[in-house]
Amino acid sequence: KKAERFEKLGLSKDLAKVLSKSDKVHMFDRFVKEFSEVKPSFIASILVSAIREIRRKYNINVDKLTEKEFEEIFKALNEGKINKDVIIDIIIDYASEKFVSMDKYKTALIDNLENEIKEIIKQKPGLSMGAYMGIIMGKYKGKVDGKKVMDFLKEIVK
Repeated sequence: KKAERFEKLGLSKDLAKVLSKSDKVHMFDRFVKEFSEVKPSFIASILVSAIREIRRKYNINVDKLTEKEFEEIFKALNEGKINKDVIIDIIIDYASEKFVSMDKYKTALIDNLENEIKEIIKQKPGLSMGAYMGIIMGKYKGKVDGKKVMDFLKEIVK
C-alpha cells in the first residue's frame, strides 16, 4: 500500500517499492509535506538511491547522517539557495565530517549570472550555444541551474 501511495506521488514503481521497505519512509513523508518546491521523486531518489550510490562508489559511511542534515539540505533546495546538482557533494561532506556551511554550495545570484554570461559572450564572440553553456557550467561547477543558463543564453545569443 505504501508503494502504491508513493507511485501516485510520481515515483517509479521500483523506487516506490525500495522506499516503502526503507527506514527513510517517515523522513520522506515529512519532507514531501514540508518542501513543496522539491519533487517527491527527487526526495526519494536522494534518500534511497543516492545514499546507496555514495556508500558503494565512495566507500563513505552515510548511515551516521541524521534527519536534521537531510532537512537542512532539502530546506536549502526548497528555498532555492542551492542547486540540486550539489546535493551529492553536500552529503559526502556531511558524512566525511568536512561540512562547514551551506554557503559553500550557494546558488550563484541571478543578476551576477546574467552579467557574467554577457561578459563571456563579449569576450568570446561567435561560439555555439553549447560552447557558451560549457564555459559557464564549468566556471560555476553546479552552482547554477542549467535551465536558467540556457534561458539567458537563448535571450542574449540570437
